[in-house]
Amino acid sequence: SLADNTDQLNIHGNDDGANNMQAGRIFRAVIYDTIDGTEPNVDFDPRNYQSGDTFTAVTGEVWTKAGGITIEGGNFPQMPWTANGPNGLESEQAGTNLITDSGVILTSEDWGVNAGTTTQTYAIVGPYGNKSDVFKYTESAIRSRYILYSSSVSYTSGTDYVHSVFAKTSTDNVFQMYFPDTPFDYATSFANFNTATGLVGNKGSGTVAGMISYPNGWYLCWATAQANATGSGSALNLQLIANDDTQGISPIYTGATDSHIYFAHGQVE
Repeated sequence: SLADNTDQLNIHGNDDGANNMQAGRIFRAVIYDTIDGTEPNVDFDPRNYQSGDTFTAVTGEVWTKAGGITIEGGNFPQMPWTANGPNGLESEQAGTNLITDSGVILTSEDWGVNAGTTTQTYAIVGPYGNKSDVFKYTESAIRSRYILYSSSVSYTSGTDYVHSVFAKTSTDNVFQMYFPDTPFDYATSFANFNTATGLVGNKGSGTVAGMISYPNGWYLCWATAQANATGSGSALNLQLIANDDTQGISPIYTGATDSHIYFAHGQVE
């Protein structure tokens, strides 16, 4: 037993027991569970992050540092835990939205359309529960490219960029997001999104893309690609593509006035 001074156990060259009693406080959690399946009596909780000269265990005991030991914990972010243990750190690189008026998409001078029309609708609940941030993009009955685009931004060669927008099925459920042709490899920098299946369709070889489900039938659709030149271009390009997620880059076709899709909150990082 490690809880008294009658026996010894050697772990990696360190004796515990008669000469260096651990009183079972740390190793018991490992050994008992391994030997007989007994639920371990854990004296500390790894979620209890603390820094300073002392560490208070969940049992109420206070451990004090000795010598050059440092108790470090407060500088670490909290991990989300479930009944099965830690899920790992949830961290995201800080980014700056490069386009303006993301929250009022389509209603300012910073957005435009190549063909078709855009209207604000208050009948649809948005991804964040509001009815004021949803906009409908509708085709017209002409042969064209149906592109909704944001203001121009500057790109730097060799830098990865992420473009994203919330989308929701209306009469149509497919659209394409592509990167501007000047600072990117135009032919390989696009992705098609299907809001009915929640899956990415055809995409360029230079693009990584995904979809994240949100309430009220919305998806956060994102794509990332690397600029191969330094220059400016219309940042967010959202194109209707005849409701076909197998389409290639920026198709031309004759639209229909009863074909439309919902968008909200475009962003470029």
